[in-house]
Formats: sequence, structure tokens, C-alpha cells
Amino acid sequence: MNNSIGSSETAARASVAVAVHSSDVMSKLGMTRLLAAERRFKLLTEASEFAAADVILLIEESVRGETLALPERIRAASPLKTPPRCVIVADDCPESLLLPAIGCGLAALLPRGEIDTGALIRTIAGVSRGAVDLPPPLQACLLAELDRVVNEVLKPRGIMLSGVSAREREVLRLLAEGCDTDEIAAELVYSRSLIKNIIREVMDRYGLRNRSHAVAYAIRRGII
Repeated sequence: MNNSIGSSETAARASVAVAVHSSDVMSKLGMTRLLAAERRFKLLTEASEFAAADVILLIEESVRGETLALPERIRAASPLKTPPRCVIVADDCPESLLLPAIGCGLAALLPRGEIDTGALIRTIAGVSRGAVDLPPPLQACLLAELDRVVNEVLKPRGIMLSGVSAREREVLRLLAEGCDTDEIAAELVYSRSLIKNIIREVMDRYGLRNRSHAVAYAIRRGII
């Protein structure tokens, strides 16, 4: 009896809450029917339920700006530490919307005209565990767009993709080499107070406890 109850509770905890939405009522209904038999999924079909989603499933003919408004709202309202990620079933995603879609949690894009129930179930389950499934052409577009942002937007402002400036990176590098505040100030020809402010700003921004933590974080993130 107890084992049965324990197994049921484990299964409930392991279920994936999937918010299902489409601007086309029949598409939403059809997708809901396709997934209804999958015991791992708890389907959320009402907007009032969407904040509890682990994964957002959108079914549209093509990705537009308004398509991304819903996952943006759901992620903003989500109580989860890691906001829900998004699976979009659509036949087209303009390159100009790729980065905004990533910012709204896009983790998988499946062609609507070639949808396969088994593949969709595997994709949703994978996304709930952190997997990503983007078509190779979109991966290439994403890398090209990131390269453009880095070289045309960030670098001219002295900012790295990590969000750390070139000056902050140098300070972290010298900290990692064992330099103290006075040595870093002398090396970079900055005032002692400026070095302390730079270190404090980095620690506050990323919630780091001390200088050792800051160095460890920078190494782990590939900043230095």
C-alpha cells in the first residue's frame, strides 16, 4: 500500500506541465488530442493555468512578433526558478525573430507540415530536461546573429558576450593571478578606489560572496 502511494507521488512529481496554445482553435484541439494519452504530460489548455507550465507548446503557421508575446508573459509570471522553455511547431521562423525567440525561451522548433507525434513527445520531454532541438539552418543563423551582436554592438562598447566589460575582465584576470588591490591598480594604472569599485560591482551583479568566488565564477564561465 505504502509503496503504491509512493510510486504515485513520484509519478506526479515527474509529470511535465505543458501549456498548449495556438491562435487556431482546431490546431490547439488537434494537438491536445495527440498528446492526451501521454501520461508524462499534464496538459494546460486554459490561459489561467499557463503560469504553472514547465514547457510551453505553441502551434502556428509561422513565428511572428505576436507569437512571442505569450511565452514572454508566461515566463514573467512563472514561479519556477528556471522559467519554462518553449517548443514551437511552425513552418517558418524569420531570422529577425530568432534572437527574440531565444530570449522568450525557444528551445525547439519543429516543422508543422512534418509533425510526428512520437518526435513531438520526445522533444517536449527533452526540452523539459534542458535539451535543445533547432534545425541546422537556424543554428547557423543564430551563430551568425550572435557574431554580429558581439562585433557590432558589444565590442565597440568594451563589453563581452558574458556581460563583463574588458576592464572588468582584466581585473578578474589579475585577481586570479594572485594580485592584491594595490598591485592591480599599479598594473592597470587605475586608482585603488576604482579597482575596489570594479570588483564590488562584479560581485554585486552576479551575487558573488568574495574575491575568490568571483575568480571561480570567471573561470567557470570562461571569462578568463
